[in-house]
Amino acid sequence: MLFKRSLLLITGLSTALMIGSVAPPTVLAQEGLATPALGGTGDTAASPVAEGGDGPYVRPYQARRGPLSPQEMEIARRAWKYFATFTQEKTGLVNAVGRYPSTTLWDTASYVSGAVAAYELGIIPKSEFDLRMYKLLGTFRKLKLFRGELPNKVYQTETGEMVDYGNKPGEVGFSALDIGRFLVWMRILKDRYPYLGNSVDGVLLRWNYSNVIDENGTLYGAKVGKKKETVYLQEGRLGYEEYAAKGFMLWGFKPTAARMAKPLATIPICGVDVPYDARDPRVFQTQNYVVTEGYILDGMEMNWDLPGDFSSDDATHTEGWRAEFADRIYKVQECRYETTGMMTARSEHNVQGGPFFVYDTIFSSGYAWNTVSPRGDYSPDYAAVATKAAFGMWALWDTHYTGILYNAISDLFDEERGYYEGLLENGDGPIDVFTSNNNGILLAALLYKAQGKILTPPREPGAEVWFTAMRDGDMRERRNLPEQPDWLKPEAIAAAKVAAPTGAPPTSPAAATAPVAAQSAATPTAAPVGIPPADNPAKIAAQLRALLEAGSAAPMPTPKPLQADQLDWGRLAWRYFEQNTNPDTGLPGSVDSFPGITAWEMGSYFNALVSAERIGLIDRAVFNDRVTKALGSIARLPLYQGALPNKSYDIRTLVMTDYGGNPTDTGIGWSALDIARLLISFKIVEQGYPEHQVAIAQIRNGWKLGQLVSNGVLMGQPIELPQPVQEGRLGYEEYGARGVVMAGLDAQRALEVQDTLRFVEAAGVQVPIDARDQQRFGTYVCTTSEPYIMEGLELGFDDRSRAFAWAVLRAQEARAKAFGIPTALSEGHVPGDPYFVYGCVVGNEVPWAVLSPDSKRFDQLRFLDTKSVFAWSALFPGVYTDSLLQEVFPLNDPTKGWFTGRFETGETNGSITANTNAMILESLHFRAFGPLMTPVGAANP
Repeated sequence: MLFKRSLLLITGLSTALMIGSVAPPTVLAQEGLATPALGGTGDTAASPVAEGGDGPYVRPYQARRGPLSPQEMEIARRAWKYFATFTQEKTGLVNAVGRYPSTTLWDTASYVSGAVAAYELGIIPKSEFDLRMYKLLGTFRKLKLFRGELPNKVYQTETGEMVDYGNKPGEVGFSALDIGRFLVWMRILKDRYPYLGNSVDGVLLRWNYSNVIDENGTLYGAKVGKKKETVYLQEGRLGYEEYAAKGFMLWGFKPTAARMAKPLATIPICGVDVPYDARDPRVFQTQNYVVTEGYILDGMEMNWDLPGDFSSDDATHTEGWRAEFADRIYKVQECRYETTGMMTARSEHNVQGGPFFVYDTIFSSGYAWNTVSPRGDYSPDYAAVATKAAFGMWALWDTHYTGILYNAISDLFDEERGYYEGLLENGDGPIDVFTSNNNGILLAALLYKAQGKILTPPREPGAEVWFTAMRDGDMRERRNLPEQPDWLKPEAIAAAKVAAPTGAPPTSPAAATAPVAAQSAATPTAAPVGIPPADNPAKIAAQLRALLEAGSAAPMPTPKPLQADQLDWGRLAWRYFEQNTNPDTGLPGSVDSFPGITAWEMGSYFNALVSAERIGLIDRAVFNDRVTKALGSIARLPLYQGALPNKSYDIRTLVMTDYGGNPTDTGIGWSALDIARLLISFKIVEQGYPEHQVAIAQIRNGWKLGQLVSNGVLMGQPIELPQPVQEGRLGYEEYGARGVVMAGLDAQRALEVQDTLRFVEAAGVQVPIDARDQQRFGTYVCTTSEPYIMEGLELGFDDRSRAFAWAVLRAQEARAKAFGIPTALSEGHVPGDPYFVYGCVVGNEVPWAVLSPDSKRFDQLRFLDTKSVFAWSALFPGVYTDSLLQEVFPLNDPTKGWFTGRFETGETNGSITANTNAMILESLHFRAFGPLMTPVGAANP
């Protein structure tokens, strides 16, 4: 009967296929099949994406992205319980299925994915993650290989011995697909955690790749023949084959044939042309199962991108046909639910009892919704909503249907064993089996939601032992080790990482009013104040001493009169405030032509006024009039809960607003960092202009400043929470603490850094970062120029802040010298979504990351920040900072002020803001007189 079903498919007998049914084979055979559309075997470049051709693809669907909710974090913890329970202490291997002590490379890769996700999501500490990976890789360095070539298909997890399918000592061959998946996760491991690189390379360099991939790029598995000989057979079908091929590509191999979609066929199911492999199972003795798994793994791990793509945005998929096919795989399952009411998320999965494993397919052997055992037995009672497929679809397709799937399976867990394999379609409930693959993919789905594409560019591009080892003889050739392709060379990776797509949506100033302090300060949960550093205290102390010593060599400029061209820079900056200050309230908008302001920009305005008066751009009478009017308006501001300034106001009416400029009676909370910046500016005005001391004192006395601190740390109030929460990270926190200390408050703990300090290398420089990572403490971590240049320009450096600032600048200079890209990164507005970004020297432990306020990556929006260029040039004059000035001089509108910066793609970041122009004025004051806090009486002649 199976032969006849295949024959019907090949000969093209066509009548309507009953879509959505899971009927017995005889019924489907009587109904017949539509004629398959064969794609041929030609060059993929000659075919459109929809037929498996090369080219990018932009999906009509959105992925589900953003920080994990408390429920989602709990799901991740439940899934990790599988690995906590079933890891073998002696070998570090994890059982593939529950208590059965056996595993494969595929399941081991799923364990690695689970461990990476658990660490990145803050479920396990770095120490546990490192020990687990070192143990696992150490075991792999000692595993016996199938006939000295490659890992056997199966290993006993307690001993690490090669075994047969019955878990008895023996050997059965190797799987190219398993090896390909393992290679994907070894590359992820190596690129994310460079310190594991030598261990990873040491594992892979033991292997002999001579028979797993041929000169045409075809992948081969191996088995033991009837006479105990090694038999090599082509391995892989559409979906899995191309996914595995990417694993080989990530290490420099050229699996040209394996990554092609063709030979390709499609079959219409529920109005969707479902793609499947056109190789005849009768001839090749391998079924062409269509399931979800290979597509969702590619999407979550590699974003359906080509392996060398380090720069395209998440919505563009550079291996477009993979993404387009994945959309069809999703759509046909959604359609089945909509037309029949049967929840559908199909993949291969384990089952309890014989046959122990089924291929639960969308299409196979000529039938839609066909569930078969490895022997080909029809097994409809084991059709199920596969947990891993449901979670993968939920992460990659943000739709109502995947929300239904999520609700169906999110609570199907065991406290000690993780998530059940799936939910049976026949109503018999969950499949009482627990596996590494299921829980590992589930964790990867949650990591994808939180971070996006799991494969990252190498955090430290450089030479790889994988490509440099065994060069003295012919060992590389005999083991078929690849040469390093151009796209894997450090200079190519660096260039790709800074490339960005062109084009941006129209500017929406209404969404771009909040400065960095207002947007970054509040954490969604009451985070602990301090944690032990990630590295040992002795190491941190040594790194800090080295940083302080290096900082002592930083240039310390002496004030000198401004030149005529420098005064012209200031006049241009002052035009912003001439154009954007409301005549009735005396307050400027934060962004050109937008009537919103925060306490942060109020502070910027006062600093701009002081600077402009002292360098002679405005006279004392204009200064006093502006300060008096602005202070009068601030005194009339309604306060959040009657305590402290709201996060945003309308400069025309002084009413509280949200960040979009919409009025709100209740307000949206307060930011400790915003208010601290304003307090610093108040002190600067009081110190130099005592006639305003009484007005400022009356304002401060009307605020409940005591609510800004608790136990020595800064506290902000998000509207989402009933109580204030700790606010601020390294750089901003210490700057803000100095402001509240000036107001007479105890913020001593916020001034200290030793409990929350660690270092990450960026461009060869040890850069200080905050150890309170996002996963555990609810807000992202970004080391950037802004707080250090503000502290230097406004308050003056102490030894520590000078050293930290010098390290931040030196890292940016080193990047510029290495890659030829002028670099001065900070926070700032951008035209279009997300409207505001943080250009980090190190962001969430990744050098040169660009983060949105909700911590999504926008590296394509990295820009040379105008205000930082002016500030660094004033604070640390030198060849590099002077060269940066030449880069930004053209970035202005003569009638409106200075632009925010220039994107690394070459386009101007055309936002014009109060912060940018205020800091340029501050930098000129510093050149002439030093920090703003220094009492100065005379203006520059």
